[in-house]
Amino acid sequence: MKQRSDGRWAKKKKINGKEVFFYSSAKTERLAIKDIENQVINYMSQDFEEKHNFKNLGEKMLVQKEKTVSYNTLKGYKEIFAKLNVFYDKDIESITIAEVQNLLYEYNEKGFSKSIISKIKIVLGLIFKYAISEGINITDFSSVLIVPKNAKVNKRTPLTEEEIKIVTNNVDNEFGLYPYMLLYTGLRRGELLALKYEDIDFDNNIIKVNKSVEFIYNQPRLKLPKSAAGIRTVPLMDILKKHLLPKANNKGFIFGGDNLFTSEMIKKRWAKYCKETGLTATQHQFRHTFATILYRAGVDPKTSQLILGHADFQTTMNIYTHIAASMQNSALNKLNNLEI
Repeated sequence: MKQRSDGRWAKKKKINGKEVFFYSSAKTERLAIKDIENQVINYMSQDFEEKHNFKNLGEKMLVQKEKTVSYNTLKGYKEIFAKLNVFYDKDIESITIAEVQNLLYEYNEKGFSKSIISKIKIVLGLIFKYAISEGINITDFSSVLIVPKNAKVNKRTPLTEEEIKIVTNNVDNEFGLYPYMLLYTGLRRGELLALKYEDIDFDNNIIKVNKSVEFIYNQPRLKLPKSAAGIRTVPLMDILKKHLLPKANNKGFIFGGDNLFTSEMIKKRWAKYCKETGLTATQHQFRHTFATILYRAGVDPKTSQLILGHADFQTTMNIYTHIAASMQNSALNKLNNLEI
């Protein structure tokens, strides 16, 4: 304890590895010691609250994830974290399984999808794991949380026969090659936009997928595919090859040339294409349609997983199961409408 020239008493303390200075204007050293002791207690109490606060931990986890996940993945985490705002003012130790489970049930009753509810579990688990890594003594109970069985499933439907005809009949449209390639490659949008003519092996009839595009505030940025499984080769179907072969000697991006399209450029071109052709399908439906093409062609699920670039085999199986069920329902409807 030292008294400064301005009359105040000063004391330096090391708290959680950080040097903190405390000051007192008490008239005597004895009173100053007592005053500073109280200041230390208050400081440590506030430090504990800040360190254990759920919102602070969540925000720090997100900062940490900036270094390891893509922009879009991080954006998704932030959107899900916002759905946990009911816990923002709580210490993480005080959050119970029952509270979180009730929140999941509440979101289910509000009509949130199974996918969103499952992602809430994932983000909560990330926050718990981060807190544990910071030395906070808690249990990560996210894995035992239950996603309601009746949670809404947003099913992606394939293009109808009529929609496929629109795409095939308009391949020569100004932007017609884009949906045509989505249909006959099964590539994700970002993978297709990153594709260069140099990535197409016309001799061996394969398309090399090794990069993707993500958009950050409209601006494109090249990155690795969604997962290691995303780096793959995709068959170059004859029906697509005949439209690409005349451009075999071209260089640069198939869509954009020397420069990648921005997100806004894609939106405008897609809207114009749909207006001109009458197509009402979304870009997300094309990948599911290609999976249906693989299924109808008799391609086994494991090979389809490799072609589609699914990291998890179960993802492919879920799609195949959905396709099979849809085809059975379609067959039943045809039988029921049969006049005998």
